[in-house]
Amino acid sequence: MVCDMIALFLRDRRFRVHIGSRCSFWRHQKNVLPQSSVLSPSLFNVYINDLPQTASRKFIYADDICLGAQRYTFTDLDDVLNGYTSDLFPEMETSAKPSKTTSSVFHLHNAKAHQYLNVSLGGQKIRHDPNPAYLGITLDRSLTFHDHLRKTAAKVGTRNNLLSMLAGSSWGASAPALRTSALALCYSVAEYCAPV
Repeated sequence: MVCDMIALFLRDRRFRVHIGSRCSFWRHQKNVLPQSSVLSPSLFNVYINDLPQTASRKFIYADDICLGAQRYTFTDLDDVLNGYTSDLFPEMETSAKPSKTTSSVFHLHNAKAHQYLNVSLGGQKIRHDPNPAYLGITLDRSLTFHDHLRKTAAKVGTRNNLLSMLAGSSWGASAPALRTSALALCYSVAEYCAPV
């Protein structure tokens, strides 16, 4: 019964595009799980449940997988991570996309600040990103989180401007309305990843 329901959820999904009064033909959606569905992360967890054991650490949240390894040289990191990607993703082409995958290195060695990893996934080289974002947190080489804090300050500043406009209006100036707006707009952004 449950398997039949899941099959119906994934089978024969169609879409078409409307532009003005014109409409495209129906097309079949052949891959990926439906976005914004509560069931999609659970199905992804079932799909990746049998990932092989590796010496690396795996950080998995919903459909994001992050592999972490510690080595003394970049060459060793290249070898280890290339081995992991070929072991972990041999038949997961639909889940692991080289175009959406990045590699990064975290260290305090300033002389090697511009050295990149040479990691491949499915025969394609993975782009190196010195400031990757993972789960909404912008990381940097020495984990100072300066870029993340700068982006957070800019977001909070923009949202504070909205609050200032509300405070200066006759319809939004009540204390409860301002408090609710501040909690929803500013506090949520400032509180996210607060230990950083």
